[in-house]
Amino acid sequence: MHRFTTVTGVYVPDVTAEVMRTIDRTTQEAFGIDLLQMMENAGRELAARLLPDLDRDASVTVVAGGGGNGGGGLACARRLHDRGVHVRVVLARPASRLVPATGHQLATLHALGVPIAGPDRVGPWVSEAAVTVDALIGYGLRSRPAPWMDHLIHAVNRCARSIVSLDVPSGLDATRGV
Repeated sequence: MHRFTTVTGVYVPDVTAEVMRTIDRTTQEAFGIDLLQMMENAGRELAARLLPDLDRDASVTVVAGGGGNGGGGLACARRLHDRGVHVRVVLARPASRLVPATGHQLATLHALGVPIAGPDRVGPWVSEAAVTVDALIGYGLRSRPAPWMDHLIHAVNRCARSIVSLDVPSGLDATRGV
């Protein structure tokens, strides 16, 4: 395991995707922390890091995939909404194709009235946002993204003013860095 230093001088361990999968599995099996709670933790921490840098009238667009990374992004969207931030969500997959915990996060956002749309809104909503949260794929990427996902990744990269990624930037192989 390696370590790298962030721009603020914090040392961060550098782990492979396989090691991260083991950490997630151990967290669930040995400590009883389920996927929904891990999403909550990720969303809470990401929102806490974003809030101090957001202007009063800033908007955030969360671009969320259908798995655990997307669920963490949706939890972040809820936390930001609860703090008065104008949040919109672009969902990469239809609601019927989300993992159950991510579907739970989505249902909560629907109940709160957070605007949610499909991939056709990625360009306009991302370009209008002060910050875009990339919660499409995360560390679990095992091969090149499917063409429709690749299109979303490129649209975010092309249109966003500022991108904050949950885990790693979507499309990046967390082990090889490509």
